[in-house]
Amino acid sequence: MTVQIEPYRRDVVLQTVMDDEAVRRHELVEQLGFNPELQLVDEHGDEAASFYPELAGFELSIWTLFHQSVYSKNKEEWSGYHFDRIPTEVLSHIGFAQEFGGFDDIELWTPERKVELDPMAVGVVGHRLGHSELRHNLGQNFAFNRNARFFPIVRWGESLEAFDRIKERALLNTIQLTHGFRNKVVPLGVLNYIEEQLHSGIRSPFWIDKASRLAGKHCGERRVWVSPREGVAANVCGVCGAH
Repeated sequence: MTVQIEPYRRDVVLQTVMDDEAVRRHELVEQLGFNPELQLVDEHGDEAASFYPELAGFELSIWTLFHQSVYSKNKEEWSGYHFDRIPTEVLSHIGFAQEFGGFDDIELWTPERKVELDPMAVGVVGHRLGHSELRHNLGQNFAFNRNARFFPIVRWGESLEAFDRIKERALLNTIQLTHGFRNKVVPLGVLNYIEEQLHSGIRSPFWIDKASRLAGKHCGERRVWVSPREGVAANVCGVCGAH
């Protein structure tokens, strides 16, 4: 099957001009000895945004849930990427992004375990910390980290599934079934509820099981017990997602 390619570079480059405050901030960050990668993320990201769209919020959550593995150029992990033969056109797009100079790192994202890989090359502005690094470096304040912005460069693969299908698969990736739901289809209402939680910023896995009989029914069906690793558990209607 022919590999499909989806580049994200804009046909028309957006013009960005630093205002006086941005220029002064650049000067002060360098003068006072702060790390530009951490303190100038927004400004450098605006430069990248002139060439590429940005992944943020719910959309970023979905793509990172779908692409479980990351290969960083800065960490010299690209030599270990062996899951497909990257097309020449894709290499060209990555090469432009590297020469463009607006990214602090370029990463290859892939689901790895799936037959239909649909990998993506992503430009990073700032310094991305992994979950364990966040806890180690920022302690209990790790949730407030905002040191990186992400810009898709190019996606390729045999399927290039639509975002709605990617979203469905990503939501299923967050779910861990207990014995009450082994070998059963996850109700649509539960998927809608988990999507709502992701929109609110929760990104931890969710355990689902049959709710206790005391939880009652909704829409004529017994409710489902949904519990995130971090957050509050809820009894959710499997039909409409009410909780």
